[in-house]
Parts: sequence; structure tokens; C-alpha cells
Amino acid sequence: MTYMKKHVTYLAAAELNRANELHPAFASAHEGWAVLLEEIRELSSETHAIEDMHQLAFADVMQDRSACDGIACVYETAIRAACEAIQGAAMAKKYIAMEEGQHEQALR
Repeated sequence: MTYMKKHVTYLAAAELNRANELHPAFASAHEGWAVLLEEIRELSSETHAIEDMHQLAFADVMQDRSACDGIACVYETAIRAACEAIQGAAMAKKYIAMEEGQHEQALR
């Protein structure tokens, strides 16, 4: 898990850099919260889809049919979920940076 966490952390940082090139810092905590909520909901949607596809694949297994197509869908959806999780991590980091920047300005 440490190996994967290192790489996912790198991907989250790369996504944050990409997002920062396209979009300015959050204008407010409200905006940051809303953007993060969107990523969380997208991740949740993908996670629910994985669960649904896994159940359909289970039905195939229980009827001695091939579940390969269903499991392939689980794979593809899990990759999309991982991407959403990375985007969520990046937006969380962007929010933290915004708050830390506000705190630093208040100390001046």
C-alpha cells in the first residue's frame, strides 16, 4: 500500500498543478467546499456503480455464466473512481492551500 500511496500522492499533486493552471485559487471557502463536494459526489457515483456491476456479475457466477463482461465493467469503473478520488484529493489540497494562505495573510 505504501508503494501505491506514494504514486497516488504524486498523481494528486500533478492533478492539483493541472487544475491550478486552468483555474484560479478558490474565491472563498464556499466555492472550495462546493468544488470538493462535486468530486466527492462523482466518486460516490462511481463507487455505487462498481457495487451494482459486482452484484450483476455475482448473478452470472451463481448461474454458472461467464461474469467476465461484468468484471471488465467493474475494472473500468474502478479506474474512473480512482481518477475521481485523485481529483478529490487535489481539490482538498487546493482548499487547504487557500485556508493556509488566508491564515498567513491574517498574520501579516
